[in-house]
Amino acid sequence: MSSLSTVLRYELWFFIVVLALIVTYQLLTRKINMEWLLYDDERNFSPGRLQLLMSTLAVASYYLLEVLSHPGAAKFPEIPNDLLLILGGSNLFYLGGKLSSLIEDKLGSMSSRAQSGREDPTQKKGG
Repeated sequence: MSSLSTVLRYELWFFIVVLALIVTYQLLTRKINMEWLLYDDERNFSPGRLQLLMSTLAVASYYLLEVLSHPGAAKFPEIPNDLLLILGGSNLFYLGGKLSSLIEDKLGSMSSRAQSGREDPTQKKGG
């Protein structure tokens, strides 16, 4: 049974390394476009996207270092609650910003429709 687990372990590592090489190659050849990664739909810089990216990379790096520092462990290391709170709070902050802009857009379109549907009382109807 240990030979089967060894084969599966090497197969999993091979898969992860090949997947990382494919993604890296596509990033370098610009098949994966990252030009507007930190910008919103209107091409404005998005601080919410930046903080989400940075917190995700920080938590992922910490966890990867934990996994690599315990190579013979029988199971993956536990994720500290503080890291989960940081990652969850970061996602909540980003989604709150998206929800805020969505509500702002909806209210803006509703008010513009209401204003265009109203008649100007200073103009008289022709007839």
